[in-house]
Amino acid sequence: MVPKKDPVFHSTLDVGKLCNNASLPEETESGKERIGDPTEIALLVAAVRIGLDREAILVEKPEVREVAIDPGIEMMTTFQMLDSRYKVAWKGAPEPVPSSSETILTTIGEHELMEVNCHSWEGKVYKMAQKGVIGFSAKYIRNHSN
Repeated sequence: MVPKKDPVFHSTLDVGKLCNNASLPEETESGKERIGDPTEIALLVAAVRIGLDREAILVEKPEVREVAIDPGIEMMTTFQMLDSRYKVAWKGAPEPVPSSSETILTTIGEHELMEVNCHSWEGKVYKMAQKGVIGFSAKYIRNHSN
């Protein structure tokens, strides 16, 4: 399990919770019925396991707009209000999100994302897909003015 204090993991789950239409209802007589896309369910389960509550986050950062996943660009976008400013979150297929980004968050901080890094990323994603691993990428912009 990834440590709770890993900034990359935490940031990824933050976006994964905000750009998410799945739900984890309370336990029913037939067990837990999870509703939604399997990847979105997995993101919610991971968030719960490290103590991140989606409903509490939505109280702190209310969603003001959602743009459903677009098959053409393979990304979903949500806009949250935080301290009179917008937080914009994107979640999507591994390829389009990095190519629309200028920086990348790593365990040692935020760095410029150069074209060579995007090509390296795409190669890694392709190898993961060959092994049957489903990937996604997440991105957000903080402090966009109204």
